[in-house]
Amino acid sequence: MDIIKREIDIENAKGKPDKFYLAKLRTMLDKTNPITFNDFVDTGRITPKEVVMKEDPTALFREDTRDVVSYIGQNYIEIQSDGKFYTQFNVEGTLVRYGSTQLFEAEKVLWESYIKPTFYGQQAED
Repeated sequence: MDIIKREIDIENAKGKPDKFYLAKLRTMLDKTNPITFNDFVDTGRITPKEVVMKEDPTALFREDTRDVVSYIGQNYIEIQSDGKFYTQFNVEGTLVRYGSTQLFEAEKVLWESYIKPTFYGQQAED
């Protein structure tokens, strides 16, 4: 649950923290069960690319990215100008790139291939 506590700290450090998002994170923190895929998806917030880049200077996005869906743990799915969704992440030192016309598919790949094994191991639920 450290990822949730860290996310709460990041959100509280913003000039205008999102009270609804903080309430959602606190609810997740209070759960006795590990977070689920649906919990993860519920943390997604669509934000203009420029805002995300200002808040997270380490984030790198494709040039044609218009907006970004930001998830817990500073994980992102890019929304391209052509309406496609794109994500990338490292798995054991290998850069994995995935693109889809469906946001749900990109979220599922991000969850199954990176979020679940990296942050939650076998504790996460589908």
